[in-house]
Amino acid sequence: NSHFTFYRGLKMTPFEIQFELKKRGITQCSIAKEIGVSEMVISLVIFRKTISDRIMKAIARKIARDHKAVFPYYYSREKISETRRKRPVQVY
Repeated sequence: NSHFTFYRGLKMTPFEIQFELKKRGITQCSIAKEIGVSEMVISLVIFRKTISDRIMKAIARKIARDHKAVFPYYYSREKISETRRKRPVQVY
């Protein structure tokens, strides 16, 4: 069992997401170009500074994971209502 064995049903950290992208040779820039957003927006979503269902799903697809497993914080009812109160920037 390597210390690089992540997940086990837990959410992925931003660094684990970046590790998985890098392991697959995928850059944030390539994802951004593919879906038509800036590289900064990809980074903001990975580091949980902004919300975009479309971008979260694109990132999860690139690392062959379910978006709800990669970003469970955004898909749990309690956290979504809490997030809405704080009014984060939303990117569609």
